[in-house]
Amino acid sequence: MSKRGRRRAAVGGLWALMLGSTVAAVQAQTAFTPDIAGVRLGMTEAEVRSALKAFDGSLEFTPYLAGFTYSDGVDHTLQTPEFLERLEAQTRAGYSSGFVVHFTTPPSSPRVMSVERTTGSRQPPSIAQFEDGLIRKYGEPTGRQEQDGLLWEQAGKPRCARMVDYRKQIVPMIKGITVATVPKTLEHRQRSKGHPLPADLSQCGAYVFYQRYNSDPVDRFTGELRDLGLIVANERATQAWVAGLEDAAVARRKARGQTPTF
Repeated sequence: MSKRGRRRAAVGGLWALMLGSTVAAVQAQTAFTPDIAGVRLGMTEAEVRSALKAFDGSLEFTPYLAGFTYSDGVDHTLQTPEFLERLEAQTRAGYSSGFVVHFTTPPSSPRVMSVERTTGSRQPPSIAQFEDGLIRKYGEPTGRQEQDGLLWEQAGKPRCARMVDYRKQIVPMIKGITVATVPKTLEHRQRSKGHPLPADLSQCGAYVFYQRYNSDPVDRFTGELRDLGLIVANERATQAWVAGLEDAAVARRKARGQTPTF
């Protein structure tokens, strides 16, 4: 039986409330179908488990639940219902390999918005084998990160995972960015020079990015599939959900107030 991790975040730690496109609207616009180990954007938890088990039957799963704490102005320990934040899958066959799958959060039902993969191998491929395998799966990349990273972007939507560097070359700009830091990072890039971003970041497209480590052969690599626009829209919708719960709690607390005897 897998463990169930739990994490709580205070509403005070959330970014400022931003109203914008709903998660449902962004999901409806998503038409980016590549997968990592069979996992695609928009999948349910059950579909993710099935896909990863088909990919590697030795994987063990750990779901992580999360929730937010908010206040009615007097009681500062009010809590939202718990929800699935992410699902991790790990194997110890050969080198340690694993997956982290992030899901959309309330008020949306949990659907995949990010897949991360870390893999090591005792029979590592050459650089040529590594890149040939990726190109056979995803086609020609739309950008490169120096010599060690390959990027594929969703067509027909703003390509927010890239920028133009000082050499006028298109390079990925998502190395080291986590799901939690995507909105802040994109907002910062909106204010800086480089590849232009849309005024509404929830319109950003999805991407696949693979990075290899060390020299030939490739004994470790990472991959990620993310819908940047959906991550932004999900953050906004969840903030609005928590803010609505807090407003309702404040209203209930005020309705119970009584004038003291003087």
